[in-house]
Amino acid sequence: MSIKNTLKEIIIKSIELYNQDITTNDIIIKHNHEGNYYLTNIALIIANRTNKTPYEIANIIKNKMDNNIIIDRIIITDKNILHIYLKQSYLTKYINTITNEKRNYGKNKLGINKQINITFSNHNINSNMNLETGRKAIYCDNLSRIMNFCGYNITKNCIIDNEKEIEKSIINSLIDSLKKELDTTRIYIDNYENIETIANDSIIEEFLLKVKYTKYCYINDDSLYLKTTSFGDNNDRLLIKKDGSYTDIVYYLAYNYYKIKNDYNLLIYITNNEKKANILLSTIPILEEKNSLLEIINYNEINFKNNNYYYLSDVINEIGINSTRYYFCLYNIDIKMDFDPNIALNKSKENPFYYIEHANILLSSILRKSRKKMTSVDKYNNLKEAIAYNIINKLALFEDVVMEACKKRNPSLIAYYTYELVDLFYKLDDKKSTIPEKEKYTNEELNLLNAIQIVLNNSLNLIGIIPREEM
Repeated sequence: MSIKNTLKEIIIKSIELYNQDITTNDIIIKHNHEGNYYLTNIALIIANRTNKTPYEIANIIKNKMDNNIIIDRIIITDKNILHIYLKQSYLTKYINTITNEKRNYGKNKLGINKQINITFSNHNINSNMNLETGRKAIYCDNLSRIMNFCGYNITKNCIIDNEKEIEKSIINSLIDSLKKELDTTRIYIDNYENIETIANDSIIEEFLLKVKYTKYCYINDDSLYLKTTSFGDNNDRLLIKKDGSYTDIVYYLAYNYYKIKNDYNLLIYITNNEKKANILLSTIPILEEKNSLLEIINYNEINFKNNNYYYLSDVINEIGINSTRYYFCLYNIDIKMDFDPNIALNKSKENPFYYIEHANILLSSILRKSRKKMTSVDKYNNLKEAIAYNIINKLALFEDVVMEACKKRNPSLIAYYTYELVDLFYKLDDKKSTIPEKEKYTNEELNLLNAIQIVLNNSLNLIGIIPREEM
């Protein structure tokens, strides 16, 4: 169980008299990195639902939690916020957990047995991916990696343009070229779909039968409309024209209907097309499906200060695949990506990815030289420095960060986490700067460094990065 969920369960047990309507979702826990404690305002929340004061509730919680085997001490602030300090003996157990679980550390069952489909579109299959499509593709891949890590079963779709005038063999050849380009970006798509191929006549007829006899369809001027304004759309949508031909929207909705039939628990669309998003959202209740079945993720524009970039491959050729993946993740999909490529070419702390990759190279070097003398540790008795426990807390929070990135659909949280983790590592390494190389780290500290590198690599893998181990 994640460290925050562990604390939530302890808090729930400590407020048994008052938790008739208190769940773990009501409890917010944050970690203070400088003070190395966890804080919660649960006393204020409970006080608002009872006739006791926040101070009384805070003391009740404190007295019951004080006896827990993982709690070192609890301080109540003048604002009745609980500061929870964990025992060092409990925290150090995370080092061995990490080194034992390795690539599986941080995995959880948040989405166990749930089937999710994530779809983005490539508007021009006739050329290399432009920056817009590249950003969607990288986001789709990052999100799927994170959700897979959380136990979801993910299927990734790329919609290609309706290429009516191009022969099928040529389309297949273009898809093969797109696959190769995505492979070089470490993006693996399950299905490349042409909407008009999927939404064939039988699917369209089935879709129309599903909606045309509902109260949400009507005829106006010999044309068939779908009353999407009933569900927040700006305009009702024309489905069938006077001459009996279908609008493009029919193919789009029939394609979505086809996906609904595949029994997914959730359909995620990555788009900046507000019109199509509104149509999709409004047709879900018309099809008598749960509103929670569909999720629209809007992406924002990209602004590169170097105007020579048009294709994703231009960026990769300039700053490398690892750096490209990192910076395209650093800005979450709904935020405008205003990026200066010169930062990514800077070999200093000013370049966050260089800072991260250099840390991994340094860790690799230290561990490679010390592997023979490093032995397993049952109890950690000699980790005395506060920075070491800052690091262990950070490592222990990895699963919580992964789950938050998953729930918020925000891979950038992983990118920031990696930077914060290596920043703590550098602070530990700086403290050793005057110690001779052969005596620099104790055996306990070497095990800690091993745990740092495992979590660092697990983090980077979630955003499609394979860091270098040597210069």
